[in-house]
Amino acid sequence: LVQQGLPKTRQNVSQHSPTDHHMGDLELSQFGSGAWQGLILDFSMSHVFNTDGIPQQVRQHLSAAASRKTRNHRLAYAQHVPPKAFLPVIVTTDGVFHDDVLR
Repeated sequence: LVQQGLPKTRQNVSQHSPTDHHMGDLELSQFGSGAWQGLILDFSMSHVFNTDGIPQQVRQHLSAAASRKTRNHRLAYAQHVPPKAFLPVIVTTDGVFHDDVLR
């Protein structure tokens, strides 16, 4: 992002609301479309190996983590004026990204 010169902030990321102080990790304020202005990214790392070191259904694990983040945050950012988009960025400890991050 820095190499591309994209305006971003990690210090003043928009909160859900004045009374709900949940916030994402990175805000790309210049990203937008006709329906929204600004993209909030929330980064999480997920360990998909069991205690024996065997990976456990990696795609399902990543999808479940992304769904939880989306359910907890997307609506709150959509209610901003103007609305903000939300994208969970989920990656496993061995470097596999959730599908939506790569689209």
